[in-house]
Amino acid sequence: KPECHGPQRLGLPTIWVFRWFFNAAAMPSSDRQPPIKGVQGVKVIATKLRQDAEDSNLESANVMVDKIEVIKDQANTLPIDQLRRTKEIMAQWKESLQDGLSDPGEFASGDMAACSGWYSSVVEKNLRALLAEYADFEDVLTAIELEPFVDLGHRMKKAMDSITPTVKGLADLPTRIQGIANEAEDKDDRLRNTDTKAMKKSLDTAEMYNSLETLASCQAKLPQLVDPMQKLRDKVADFVSQMPDKIRDCFAVPSPCCCMTPYVQQQEPRCLMELLELADLAMQVDWNPFDDMLVGLRETFYHLDMSTISKPARQFSSVASERLDRLDRLVVGARPGGNYCLLPLGSSKQR
Repeated sequence: KPECHGPQRLGLPTIWVFRWFFNAAAMPSSDRQPPIKGVQGVKVIATKLRQDAEDSNLESANVMVDKIEVIKDQANTLPIDQLRRTKEIMAQWKESLQDGLSDPGEFASGDMAACSGWYSSVVEKNLRALLAEYADFEDVLTAIELEPFVDLGHRMKKAMDSITPTVKGLADLPTRIQGIANEAEDKDDRLRNTDTKAMKKSLDTAEMYNSLETLASCQAKLPQLVDPMQKLRDKVADFVSQMPDKIRDCFAVPSPCCCMTPYVQQQEPRCLMELLELADLAMQVDWNPFDDMLVGLRETFYHLDMSTISKPARQFSSVASERLDRLDRLVVGARPGGNYCLLPLGSSKQR
């Protein structure tokens, strides 16, 4: 073996290795940046949460919840009074029409009284045809049952009482934390007195998932509930909107004297005026909220995939949990004698 005389000189590659090691120890890498403390740290958390919300598509879930809330409110304010009022008005309308048919001579007033035998018989025939048409309308009005929608409204409300606060609480989290930072800039004790328990509670989505299952169960019965009701509502709306024109047509003067129709109707026969007044009252009954609910159920709720709400909420909640753990440590560090005990920002798995 060759003898060693004195210390050996290190080769050039070995020196470079040692230099790299000691420089790395002295200069922290980007992955080991010191944590940002205090108010600035809270602002960083708020910024990252806003990005988390965007990445998880939480806003789409928030918008969908708003749409379902509108439908739920409409389902819980059913047109019971409107249905009752429409039935009352149409019953009076039928009675007025039958009274007129009991005395056809009244159909011809003013100058038309001279030819009442000819004109009145035509009007009577037209009104009897309209009365027969009304009989079909009356059956449609009777077939409208709101009780199934009452049950739907109650079930939707029970589900949304859990879903809406959960999604809204998640969506509001970045704003709440930004508000803490803003207040802490003006009040030194704001950060150290921050209570994160309520915010962490808003991350609990377990009950929301159960409620989404309840909401999904409502979907199964919608086609046999909404589609027949929509057909009934269309028939009622069509008949009521066409009533004024149909009534006037009944009192139209037949050929060859049809040009006299405007003049004759200006004579205002009692039956004509009563029927038109009642038709106008029926048109004033506001069914729009109920009709909007039917449209909303078909367009929004029929084929709603519940994962459009659950998936963003689950993804954001998971990331936000880590953010709030960091906020907890910032709060502890802001207290007298507190220790931040924070991991460097770059070491987080979630940015």
